[in-house]
Amino acid sequence: MLLAALLLVAFAFGGGGIGAPLANLTVQLTALAVLALRREACAKFWRESPLALRVLVALSLAVPLLQIIPLPESLWSALPGRTLVVSARDLAGQGGGWATYSVNPLRTLLALTALVTPLAVIMAGWTLPRDRLIDLGWLVVGCGLFTVLLGAVQLGGGPGAAKLYDDFHGTNVLVGTFANRNSTGLFLTFALGLAALLPAPRPHSAVLPARLAVCALLLVAVVLTQSRTAIVLALLPVALGLIRALGAMLTARGKDRPAGRGLMIGLGAVALVAVGAGALVVTAPGRVGDALERFEAEDDPRRFVWEDALYSADRYWPTGAGMG
Repeated sequence: MLLAALLLVAFAFGGGGIGAPLANLTVQLTALAVLALRREACAKFWRESPLALRVLVALSLAVPLLQIIPLPESLWSALPGRTLVVSARDLAGQGGGWATYSVNPLRTLLALTALVTPLAVIMAGWTLPRDRLIDLGWLVVGCGLFTVLLGAVQLGGGPGAAKLYDDFHGTNVLVGTFANRNSTGLFLTFALGLAALLPAPRPHSAVLPARLAVCALLLVAVVLTQSRTAIVLALLPVALGLIRALGAMLTARGKDRPAGRGLMIGLGAVALVAVGAGALVVTAPGRVGDALERFEAEDDPRRFVWEDALYSADRYWPTGAGMG
């Protein structure tokens, strides 16, 4: 229940990015409370989890932490790309002295505090049995379906309808509880993967039709975010469903058993694509066209962002400018 509460708080308040500090603080305080209440599970994580996982977690925390520790001028000024930083400090009247590895320590501090929530999920959930983790996965799917319903209100209403944050995408884009379509699209893609591949809570003849219906809704919602990355990534759950079906059919054939279940999964994956595409064409042909046109846009300003990013990467290579 604690992890479920944390996931719900993160879903409701954690989608605003750096522009919503109080909402982020709400999520992080909830995560700290979960860590405190599940301290025995956290202790078991550090004792029992694989060494590689512990090292990965420790390094994930250490990188931003070390980047905000002040260093003497002889160290930080010798890092790549710091010549401009020295000039800027001189112009600001700060001169030499101690400074952090990161050229923007506040952004790096934000990156560090943002790690509190995933850290709480990993550590506090370490001792949960598999069935409870599956339940939490279906809770994420439920949040995805809520996003679909909220998105229907957003798309059907006027400017700013049911939007939690500034409406800079307009009325043709589904954003749900997030501030931008890319975050929404990635979340819905993840929910789609869980809906397609998670074991059902209990066997029932209606599981497959219900699963296909949920996946079709989530697939429609992914396209309506108009996030190109999410649309491409949404092909992964469908591909995984086909691979799973093929594996089930080969296993059944090797054991001389009917391959009905594998065939149903395979047909279900194909039907998912067909139903999702059909629903999109019928319900929102104009918005589908807008989403597809974004793949062909020649005036996308993002290419200038890529040029700047490549320049910055080259300037600060190989140490970087700091997380955030």
